[in-house]
Amino acid sequence: MSMTEDEYAYDEYMTQLYEEHKKEAIEEFTYERLQSYYSENKLLAKPAFDAFTEAQKLIGINSTAGFIFAAVAMEVGLKDTLLKPIVFGLVHATSAASLITNLVMSHQSMDRYKDLLLQILREHGDVDLHSYIT
Repeated sequence: MSMTEDEYAYDEYMTQLYEEHKKEAIEEFTYERLQSYYSENKLLAKPAFDAFTEAQKLIGINSTAGFIFAAVAMEVGLKDTLLKPIVFGLVHATSAASLITNLVMSHQSMDRYKDLLLQILREHGDVDLHSYIT
């Protein structure tokens, strides 16, 4: 069965419409997915902030302890408030996002996928740890 001229025109119109809006739709979907972890975890930055606050209190009393708490704050902040939400958001199936995120963020996987995670952080978090200088 062949298509009529109207069916063909409609099919062409729909194909053109799809191509025009495909990129925008994908960007909107990805943006919403990347926000999803933050929406579900409102107090995500609290542990990092608490460790940083403790580091500031300790720096005058014991510089080593202050340094350790500052390092903890930096690692928790980087992993839990930036990298983990990005990995979660890049998994398009919500049901699998937690599982995949936990696997990727495990200590063993962090070492194995370090370059990939740094690239994800650079592209989606605008953080380039390779070029960061204090």
